[in-house]
Amino acid sequence: MKFFIPCIAAIFATGVLAAPTPDASLNVPLDKRDDRGQYTVSGLGSRKKAIIDAGGNSLDLAIAMLEIETMNTAHYPYGDGKTYDAANFGLFKQNWGLLRECAHRYGFKGKSEAQWNDGAVMNSDVYADVASRWDCQNYYGYDKWFAGHRNGASGLANPYTEDINTYKSAVQWIQQQIDSNEKYNTGTISSGSPSLKDDVLAVRTHIEKLVQQGEDVLLALHSAGGFIGSEAMEGFSRKDREERGLSGGVVGIAFVAAAIVEEGMCMGICPLVLRRFVLFSCGGGGGGGGGAIHCVQPEQTLFNDLDEEEKGKWLDVLKPQPAQGWNGTTIYAGWKDVKSVYLICEEDQVIPAILQEELAGLNDCVPWKHYYFDPNKNPPGARFEFLVPKGGPSLLWSPVRGQNARDQWAKVAGENKSFNMEYLGLLADSVPALPMNYDPQGLNATEMWAFPTVSLSLDIREDPTGKEWILVRSKMRSLRDGRFDMEMQMVDENNNLVATCRHSCVMFARRSGQGRKVRPKASL
Repeated sequence: MKFFIPCIAAIFATGVLAAPTPDASLNVPLDKRDDRGQYTVSGLGSRKKAIIDAGGNSLDLAIAMLEIETMNTAHYPYGDGKTYDAANFGLFKQNWGLLRECAHRYGFKGKSEAQWNDGAVMNSDVYADVASRWDCQNYYGYDKWFAGHRNGASGLANPYTEDINTYKSAVQWIQQQIDSNEKYNTGTISSGSPSLKDDVLAVRTHIEKLVQQGEDVLLALHSAGGFIGSEAMEGFSRKDREERGLSGGVVGIAFVAAAIVEEGMCMGICPLVLRRFVLFSCGGGGGGGGGAIHCVQPEQTLFNDLDEEEKGKWLDVLKPQPAQGWNGTTIYAGWKDVKSVYLICEEDQVIPAILQEELAGLNDCVPWKHYYFDPNKNPPGARFEFLVPKGGPSLLWSPVRGQNARDQWAKVAGENKSFNMEYLGLLADSVPALPMNYDPQGLNATEMWAFPTVSLSLDIREDPTGKEWILVRSKMRSLRDGRFDMEMQMVDENNNLVATCRHSCVMFARRSGQGRKVRPKASL
């Protein structure tokens, strides 16, 4: 059997891969025209922001801008004046015929033509709109999605008509104008403002070429390539293709010190997790500006296994990576559908070996983060592991408890480890400040805000010795004048109260973030 191995070595590879470019064979002028004029559309900026916040990128913006002048779904007739499979919904005017074939995350896939009114949810839910568009583009591929979006079933059957090519080129031209605008750039580091979805699409394009040739593909995924490549293979596993009567497909994945995540994980957390280990920082450094991530000590973090001469060679060509574009949400975990192996690299300094071991055995819970402590200075031990509920807009909070609250299960890491009395104080101080639940940047808010503790009172109700898991339930009643309290309960697996805690804190802008205009607000 012949295997093709696309190797995706991506350490913060947002700017490494590129989105598909306009087909050079299309005879459609994309040059700017003189005297086009301009006018203002009220509320357009907020609607563009809503698409980006929902995980969209400049391609999504371009499609929406071309479809609806005001980018307001109330400004065109219900269903776009059409019914059944021809009915259109949402900011992108997606047709029901396509949605019921491929939009799986919001339950459209598998529905009947008669259920076309179900698509109306996208007129008011931008998350459903963006997710469904990407579901279908990932399912059909870039060109066929445009064809089906433009002309429905006839477009899928004949995807390169003049009408479809003209429409696609118009979208690409708008996308080029957006990408050339400095407001959408991540500084001088990476033009075009590439995002996580651009990387996924670029990898998917390479996989698609191979499987369409009937080849069996084994993916070798490293670092961020773990979740990028896993998402990119959606619909391309050999099993999926065989069910559709097609040959070839992805037969397996070899993960090499790679990040693996579940569906629905917001990747905006990734840069922060790494910065907690003081490996990367945003802004500053060699001419990168605020739009870049810089490796703090690359000679130790990235090139620790090279001799001095080789290390110097690679340090000379090392470039910063964009700090933006990581707020996308993973929509598919390919490792669930094919066989995979995980090669643990014990000397890797970005993803520690112990974290690699956990990623290799990923279970139904979402691994959130690890705290590392000096065992000589912290008698309780080396580290905790935390698990948080799924289903929320971020890993910080879930609608089940509300935005002013947090649940996190904790255990002492390592085999045969359990809690004792000494751990409880440390556990009480390990809950992220709840005001971050209201900041669009999530955990990245620690770059802009500080949350020092004023006082912490801990009332131990039961000896936790021998307990494996403890649930910490936190709640914030109010945030006012830079002060807030967090009330906590610690409960064991049998719902027995172990301890209560009151955490009084203040909140203020860090020196580097004092110019920020957006301030999180909460009144509960």
